[in-house]
Amino acid sequence: MKLTCDREKLLDAFQVAAAVAPRKSPKPVLQNVKMSVKESGCTLLATDQEIGVRVDVAGVDAESSGDVLLPVERFGSILRESRDDTLSLTASDKDIVVKGARSRFKLPLADPAEFPDVESSIDDGEHRYVIPGETLATMIRRTVFCADVESSRYALAGVLFEFTEDGLFIIGTDGRRIAKTVHENQTDISASAVVPAKAVQFMSRAVKDGDGEAILSPHHNHIIVKTPTAAVYSRLVEGRYPKWRDVIPSWTEPVVVEVSASELFAAVRQAAIATNEESRGIDVEIGGQAMVLSGSAAEVGSSRIEISVDYSGEPLALTLDHRYLAEFLKVVGDGTVCLEFGGADSPMKLTCEDGYVYVVMPMSKD
Repeated sequence: MKLTCDREKLLDAFQVAAAVAPRKSPKPVLQNVKMSVKESGCTLLATDQEIGVRVDVAGVDAESSGDVLLPVERFGSILRESRDDTLSLTASDKDIVVKGARSRFKLPLADPAEFPDVESSIDDGEHRYVIPGETLATMIRRTVFCADVESSRYALAGVLFEFTEDGLFIIGTDGRRIAKTVHENQTDISASAVVPAKAVQFMSRAVKDGDGEAILSPHHNHIIVKTPTAAVYSRLVEGRYPKWRDVIPSWTEPVVVEVSASELFAAVRQAAIATNEESRGIDVEIGGQAMVLSGSAAEVGSSRIEISVDYSGEPLALTLDHRYLAEFLKVVGDGTVCLEFGGADSPMKLTCEDGYVYVVMPMSKD
């Protein structure tokens, strides 16, 4: 195999694939990224045998085809540290030579035949759900942070992809809060897939802005997400996911307050200054045309932040984990957030105009 390539473009693709390769593994061959060069183009493949990634590489001019295994750490370092715009790669059965204008590296190679297959094809007869790539990336970003990767309830370590006749719902929860996003689109697909949080994060990386549409294909025990330049394959998490529709509250006459997301985010960060690991709760009080957020810890001090709101009803107070509010507001960005309450002991429900819903349970005042 022999080729010349645009270093930056190869680096971008290599970093996506390399993120899947395990740092430690009983199978050392998995600590490589497989480069496959054919007349149709250059593709990088990586897997930890639970998640697989295929990434097409632009800016490659191949003189001869072939397959090679590129060691993640060493080859990645060459791509990052080199200052050449273009690199040449020449591989034999035993090693690969990487040349720049004034640099030369020679790395030993493992046998590409030992590398496992990476499943990523989507046949015409299989379920296909088409969604703009940027929309999918946003939905993932707004839900994956809720997954509990350390939970003994394995399903909570994943993110739910639920396909219905009304569209795609993506849900994340750790049992103390839940995030719901929806892409409305009529479809005949009816399926649920709990995808590991790690795989969902790789999907987000593979679905870049400007990549056009993404195709999702759910199966009995795996899911495939494919874009014009990449594909991610993942096994599914076993276990029963919570009935999320029963968890999201719907009150007959809720207390409703609208507030600027950026202003509330700033207030939460300020109130959190006077908290510590043992006292993460901040008190939220609403009444008298104001929302007051306050924190207190014996060895830290106290904080009191006030923001104006359009509310003149009965005063309401509850205690929330400031981290849960901050993580939600961080992914919302600008705009207005609608806060809904059923009472002092009820959850806080936060909604956005685009259908994004987030529910967080209150903390005990003790």
